[in-house]
Amino acid sequence: MQQKRYDEARIFFSALETSLKATGLKRELLRVKVRLAMCYLTCGDAAGAVRLMEEIASILETQDYGQLVLTAIQRYPMLISLSKRKRS
Repeated sequence: MQQKRYDEARIFFSALETSLKATGLKRELLRVKVRLAMCYLTCGDAAGAVRLMEEIASILETQDYGQLVLTAIQRYPMLISLSKRKRS
């Protein structure tokens, strides 16, 4: 992502997301979902980014990873703007 190759990063993070779901590593899965949402948003797929943010919110309703997600999202101001618009 640092190299601005978001399409490639989206493919990588999608595969990683699938693996992490299978292994049950929630913390890592949440971090990947945040990065994947940023890839979707940057590639012009706001609906995909919103879907991922909703999945993150759903996980946060039952498990206490709020600080982890806030720390991850703070790196991506576009995601913060998206989530604020979604709540409005």
